Amino acid sequence: MEAHTAYVEGIPYSVDEDGLRDFILEGCGNGEDSILNVRMPRWHDSNKPRGYAHVDFQSEEDLELALKLDGKTLGGRYLKISKANARGSKKTNTVAKEKQEIPEGCKTLFVKNLPYDTDEDSVEEAFARFGKIINVRLSRWNHTGKLKGFGYVEFETEESLQTVLRNEEDIYVGDRAVYCDFDAPNSGPKAVSEIHQDANGADLREGI
Repeated sequence: MEAHTAYVEGIPYSVDEDGLRDFILEGCGNGEDSILNVRMPRWHDSNKPRGYAHVDFQSEEDLELALKLDGKTLGGRYLKISKANARGSKKTNTVAKEKQEIPEGCKTLFVKNLPYDTDEDSVEEAFARFGKIINVRLSRWNHTGKLKGFGYVEFETEESLQTVLRNEEDIYVGDRAVYCDFDAPNSGPKAVSEIHQDANGADLREGI
């Protein structure tokens, strides 16, 4: 199914998934079945919403109606609503599978360009639609505990990994489109050659 997804930011922290859903449905005048899913990441320690969400719609028409709510207020805050797959002109979810064959038995996905304030639960939520996830590992700096901006998602089956790499739409964790590749066994850490970050987590390459 083709994705028709809106990215919504500026959501009051007191508003949950149902509150956002009701706001959009009331503003658009659509039926309840026009919204397929509302994905609202939460802080791992407090379970409070982080203030942004992705909303999946039944059709492109439903999505276009929701985009007209951009700039409207909810709970005293202005909302920013845009197409999730149209954020920026550069497609970030590129994969190296075009150059290499995925090794047989590979079930682990390498993910980079992650937000530095994300956590394992948010990453799992972003990839759960592709199949059952066994483990999520996010790399952190030993001396600060801060995220390096990349990690690994281990699926239960090879098919789930292949589905991610065949995906044509950008995959978002928070408000950032991520880069996905397979993590081949015994291939060494991809981060050494592909991340290019300093000790503070900043990317050293201009324009990234």
